[in-house]
Amino acid sequence: MPSLSRRRLLAGLGAGVVALAGCTAPGSTNGRTSDGTDDGTSDDPAFEGCPAVRANVDETVCAATAGDAPVVLRPSATRVESPGTLRFVLANGGDATLGLNPYDWAVHRRGDDGWAKVAPDAVVQPWFEVPPGESMTWELQVGAANATPEDVRVAGPLDLDSGVYAFSVVAARDESTRTAYVARFRVA
Repeated sequence: MPSLSRRRLLAGLGAGVVALAGCTAPGSTNGRTSDGTDDGTSDDPAFEGCPAVRANVDETVCAATAGDAPVVLRPSATRVESPGTLRFVLANGGDATLGLNPYDWAVHRRGDDGWAKVAPDAVVQPWFEVPPGESMTWELQVGAANATPEDVRVAGPLDLDSGVYAFSVVAARDESTRTAYVARFRVA
């Protein structure tokens, strides 16, 4: 699998602009949430449990097992074909502001020996806040670059082989609690 060059990664990330648009708290309806994203659940056995794909965090919240958690990273779908696009929405339905680096997203691939990080190679260091009732959106472009609305953070394009992946971001509710928010998906 080819690695993503730092220049290509930064160029792709620079194409997006952080969205701090209002959003309702996640609530599942027939596998979809009120903001139109997938609730992250799947009958796929690879989605059981919650993988600990990020280090140096206090807790991990997965879309597939989050239930009615106030803050969840929800995918637009749990399956994508290449080329294709997935969106991940981190909706803050809690009562505290979340602090995060929107460039500190990661994609991990599940293999025989567990989860391995696929991208990105480097992370720049800005800090943003997502107040209660608002959200931030990332678009993962799989296989080919697509035009993206200005209110969406771009991740990729990445050439991903068929398999099970996890997209994650880390956010802090306060100075002492760092949470990894994880949404799994399958590339067909």
